[in-house]
Amino acid sequence: MLTDVAAEAAPPVGHAPALRVGVMVDALSMTAWEYRVLEEIQRSDFARVAMVVMNETPPHRTSTWLRLRRRWRHALFAIYQRADYALMKGRVRRDAFARRDASSLLAEVPMLRVRPVSRGFTDRLADDDLHEIRAADLDVMIRFGFRILRGDVLDAARHGVWSLHHGCNERYRGGPAFFWEIFRDDPVSATVLQVLNDQLDAGQVIYKSWAATYRFSLFISRNAAFWKSSDFHLRRLRDLHQRGWAWIADQEAARATYDYSTPINRYPTNGQMLVFAARLAGRILHQAWTKATTRTQWFLAIRPRDAADAGGWRTIRPPADRFWADPHALSTPEQEFLFVEELPFRTGRGRIAACEIADGMLGPMRPVLELPIHVSYPFVFEDAGTVYMLPETRRAGRIQLYRAERLPDRWVPDRVLLDEISAVDSTIVRHAGRYWLFTCVAVAGEESNDELRLYHARSLDGPWVEHLQSPVVSDVRRARPAGALFTDGETLIRPSQEGGGTYGRAVLLNAVEELTPTAYRERTVGRIDGGEISGNLGSHTLTRLAAHDVIDGRARLPRWSSARAGPHQ
Repeated sequence: MLTDVAAEAAPPVGHAPALRVGVMVDALSMTAWEYRVLEEIQRSDFARVAMVVMNETPPHRTSTWLRLRRRWRHALFAIYQRADYALMKGRVRRDAFARRDASSLLAEVPMLRVRPVSRGFTDRLADDDLHEIRAADLDVMIRFGFRILRGDVLDAARHGVWSLHHGCNERYRGGPAFFWEIFRDDPVSATVLQVLNDQLDAGQVIYKSWAATYRFSLFISRNAAFWKSSDFHLRRLRDLHQRGWAWIADQEAARATYDYSTPINRYPTNGQMLVFAARLAGRILHQAWTKATTRTQWFLAIRPRDAADAGGWRTIRPPADRFWADPHALSTPEQEFLFVEELPFRTGRGRIAACEIADGMLGPMRPVLELPIHVSYPFVFEDAGTVYMLPETRRAGRIQLYRAERLPDRWVPDRVLLDEISAVDSTIVRHAGRYWLFTCVAVAGEESNDELRLYHARSLDGPWVEHLQSPVVSDVRRARPAGALFTDGETLIRPSQEGGGTYGRAVLLNAVEELTPTAYRERTVGRIDGGEISGNLGSHTLTRLAAHDVIDGRARLPRWSSARAGPHQ
């Protein structure tokens, strides 16, 4: 049941001292995503780096024959990684693996130089080193270096050693990160933040996130996920400072039971890389052929809500030279309107179009809001007698509200709700005396489909406060909004896009079970993929009229299809 939030308030941070954080590294030259973690800790008001534990183990010496044998066994993987990086690094805004020197960042931090006792692939610290670490009175230790840690170092900080594992902790233990997901064409990849124990990749999970797997490049898959995960330490350190360890241990990821019976993954052999190369070539050729011969066209489908069966969808296809997607409905006492993103293939830039709708039949569709940038997702709503639109304007770097001067075709800028933000598909619902704004925001300007952030305010004028638990969903499979929230009986339902694999797979229906300024919880209760619609490859937005549901669908059009073909219902 949803909680009345009128009297709720975020718990005070108080004057608790900043958390003392140690970091374990092999060098002060580190990757850009690791540097960002430490930089954000130092900037925060709830934690600071209090000790650097530097690994000064000399390079492990093995026989020349053994080194050559190991290198030869995995030579094709090494070649692939270098080639993939060289070809793909120009396609990302920021390289998560570029080297950064943290010397100045950590110049004032005490450093403990250690030489762990190594056996096989494990490291243990000497008693004298452990004594120094315990004397630093650390709350958390973060592991960026060393090998597999064993022994008392795992308990030297009050809340253990935190370490990221890029891969599902059940299905993809071991490494290399994200390779086997691409090899097996797994549509999603997980990252977990865990408190290490004596079992490999089986520590206590305190944060878990899912991202879409990029099927064509290991570097691109890694780059987006590593940037996103550079925020995870900060989130849990903030929670530890504000809410305490008991709250972290009570979250879903920490309470879940995990099956660690799967084998540990190893680096791929040359034979496995030949199989991978064949699969990768097949994917690339299939994608190239599909792009050369077809293009995606989004269309609409409508059905009466009281339809006796799960089908009953009637398709409404746009002219062949454009698509219609992201349907949003507005009902007034006199009439109903349907707003959509309309994208002419000639310009490749979205605009908002609208039509009147009566008895399930659409009138002529015409443009109503066109900007110098791409605009989509025309979320429309009425508040205190005024009709507003909150379209996606991500490229403007803000969440901009528009006001209707005349329906449906005259809109003027009203106010900016949030500025300097890379947000998509912002959706507002009014509940229990507050306005709640759901939106997907990218960490460090990277992937926008993975994480749902939540803001709340007493009025549209704000101030808009980010939810204490935000992002409230960190899962590409159900994060991104898919239309206005609605009630089913007494249950508030949040439609979301099912991501991972192909964009626009289905619409999920999530029952919001808890919604307060301090807590959010939802549960998926339904799925609509439009599979009964002829030729539909997936759907990603749902809206409700007074008596009908409208959904979008996705099809592939031959590139030589007539641009003069008109819409039909």
